[in-house]
Amino acid sequence: ADSGPIFASRPISRSLAALFWNEAASLIALHDILHISVRQVFRQRRRSLGVVFAVALGTASLITMLTLGDQLKSDMNRDLDLLGGATVIIAGFTSSTDTTAPQKKFRPETVDAIRALNGVETASVSTEHVDWLLLLWRGKTHATPILGVDEHYWQTNSLTAIKGRLFGTQEMRDGERVCVLGEELAKNLFGDENPIGQYLPIRTEVYKVIGVVGGLLVGDRKKFAMLPLSTVVRRSNGIMREDRLVLRCRTW
Repeated sequence: ADSGPIFASRPISRSLAALFWNEAASLIALHDILHISVRQVFRQRRRSLGVVFAVALGTASLITMLTLGDQLKSDMNRDLDLLGGATVIIAGFTSSTDTTAPQKKFRPETVDAIRALNGVETASVSTEHVDWLLLLWRGKTHATPILGVDEHYWQTNSLTAIKGRLFGTQEMRDGERVCVLGEELAKNLFGDENPIGQYLPIRTEVYKVIGVVGGLLVGDRKKFAMLPLSTVVRRSNGIMREDRLVLRCRTW
């Protein structure tokens, strides 16, 4: 009566044994494959080294091409920006240096007409006169050049904000007391501290720093504080006027 369960378990035992031997055969086969592969590598080590060298050389070549590709793209962008500097025309009035000459300035309608000319990409008006101020900041005195510029100044001169933002039409229209600092001036004043949102005493008023300007063509302006042209003209008692015009042509 007890033989039933014993006979019933024999097929299960046989299945387990077959599974065990199949797994063992698989392991033995894998071991043999690895053994043969290693033996062949040592027997034909010269050819194997050649394959390894070829793969390494191909990988190095690919990395070099990718690196040079990024560098080439960077160089092209820099050259195109510098080429844009060659298509910039600067005009001004001699009255900015001759105090006896009548005071002249570029009127808004004149600048708008220039912007509408074929071949002109953009045009900007700024002050020819640079007002040097002794800025007292945190116990130190900084000789700071002040320049009044309009909202088109950044595009015309290929300048970009590396921190914060650059003022635009609204600040120009409202004559707001904001300023954009050159990156070197910002470094001298604030060090590693973030200058955005700080307030600087300029003349007898306080101006909010909203941006730091950089770019390939920044030049000496990295030491400047740039204020909205409308704000500067209203507060300079006639010393600073809209008497400098910079226009960028589309092509040579």
